[in-house]
Amino acid sequence: MEKESKNYEIAFLTKSEEDRQEIASVIKSHQISVVDEEKQPSKIRLAYPIKKENYAFFEYLRFSAPPQETQKLKKELEKNQKILRFFITGSQPAAKTVVSDLAKSVKKIMPAKTATPADSGRLIRKRTEGPPPLSNEALEKKLEEILK
Repeated sequence: MEKESKNYEIAFLTKSEEDRQEIASVIKSHQISVVDEEKQPSKIRLAYPIKKENYAFFEYLRFSAPPQETQKLKKELEKNQKILRFFITGSQPAAKTVVSDLAKSVKKIMPAKTATPADSGRLIRKRTEGPPPLSNEALEKKLEEILK
């Protein structure tokens, strides 16, 4: 049975800059493919002490793995004392991809219209589907038919 990989993102806090190698080795031991990683960890001041540490190094990376492997990875990272905190979440597609998909769907709904001076920059939508609008007399006639 073939395992289907999904995209994930892991964000973590470590005690020192060198501790990131610890996470890299754990990830490699689970044969998880790293898609994208931050080049340099950022030293941040913590809002409250975590394991008696006031400062930590923050880093994140994106990876692709089967869901079962992420559960195993999570259990192993919880045991590691050099990792202060970590969070694994499903990764979203890049924002550029989402925006382009949204633009394509909008173009399908609202075809482009050449602007005229009368438009004054307003977007005018054309009615493309449905019956034509009824006049007041036709509406009254329909209501009388329904109420009978």
